[in-house]
Amino acid sequence: MKVVKYHLTVQITKGDKEEKIERKFRHLKNAKEFVKELISKEKVKCGDYNQKDGLLVRECSGEKIKINISIKTERIKKIKKEEGKKESGKEQKKEEQKSPEEKKQE
Repeated sequence: MKVVKYHLTVQITKGDKEEKIERKFRHLKNAKEFVKELISKEKVKCGDYNQKDGLLVRECSGEKIKINISIKTERIKKIKKEEGKKESGKEQKKEEQKSPEEKKQE
């Protein structure tokens, strides 16, 4: 199972005003759904998503408005536990499994 995050960056240019929106999503469909809702508020025409250097890029334009969308994929690396901790955990389990009589003999 691959574990990734999607960094969404949206730049909206309305006339002279520029607005930048950045969000993180766990699933790509959620990022695309957010973009779809954002675009539906404005009257713009959009192209398809294009893949460039590990980015999904989409441009939308309309009357006096331009929207640039980029989605970056980031892999999440799981933190591995140290070997020493695993061994000490096994030893503790073995001691717990011993009967009370065996513990008295030690």
